Amino acid sequence: MPHAQASPPLPAHAPRSADLPDLHASFLRPPASHGPVPFYWWAGETLDRERIAWQLDRLCEKGVRQTVISYPHHPDGSNDPGDPKLFSPAWWDLFRWFLGECRQRGMTAGFQDYTLVEPILKAIGRETPGMEGGQMSCSAERLAAGQATRLAAEPGTRVIGAWAYPVEQGGPVPDQPLDLSDTLENGRLAWTAPAGEWFVALVFARLNSFDPLHPDSGPLAIEKLYAPFERECPGEVGRTLNLFFQDELDFGCRMPFWSSHLLDAFAAAKGYPLAALLPALWHDMGPRTEKIRL
Repeated sequence: MPHAQASPPLPAHAPRSADLPDLHASFLRPPASHGPVPFYWWAGETLDRERIAWQLDRLCEKGVRQTVISYPHHPDGSNDPGDPKLFSPAWWDLFRWFLGECRQRGMTAGFQDYTLVEPILKAIGRETPGMEGGQMSCSAERLAAGQATRLAAEPGTRVIGAWAYPVEQGGPVPDQPLDLSDTLENGRLAWTAPAGEWFVALVFARLNSFDPLHPDSGPLAIEKLYAPFERECPGEVGRTLNLFFQDELDFGCRMPFWSSHLLDAFAAAKGYPLAALLPALWHDMGPRTEKIRL
């Protein structure tokens, strides 16, 4: 099917704000970098080259010079791989052809990893020795002298630490923690408060396979998700394929994030230990609370 003739190329970028005459002209004829960029959902039925070419022509007629290839998910959240299956040899062949068709029309293309990131990151976590992330949580209570704590971590979680802080002027004193790690047994504290009032906190993590703080997490994510585009589409990344769009980045857990590298990384960066300050992420521990949360 013959495709429509490409319109005269639009300027690639907007002029500097100081160039007022050019700025006015750019509003009358916006540059390609400031045009609409619709999501192009490659799912629902078998991808057909003739139909895709027709759709690209219609987009060009409307002044659209860039699209972002996107894939939806099933009701259970899993990716709908389409037909041909995403990242199969047939898909890469189609995608290379698609980039060529875009180039012929003066268009560029992007790719959205919306439904792809989470399963890829989980696989990286499972396959990488020593990678452990998760979401931290905290159980806490106040005790008077002679009272025994009832705190316990959730089953199946990793205990990060437990501390008791003296209460003065109505609030815990974060600079005077008692480390209760030696009183932990199977995730449960066995400690009785001495004289005075005490604030007791137990911090634990619901574990997740992927750890964004692991030194290999970034390179492995690039290798698994982005590097294949360079290998399969040589010379196209940064040119015709000039955009990777990230939506709803999901590490498989929620904040506050835990990493087995967190405590060492914090001490190296800040010069003091973090662990006994963690309860301030959930509880008011005086004037330092805001700084700790930031």
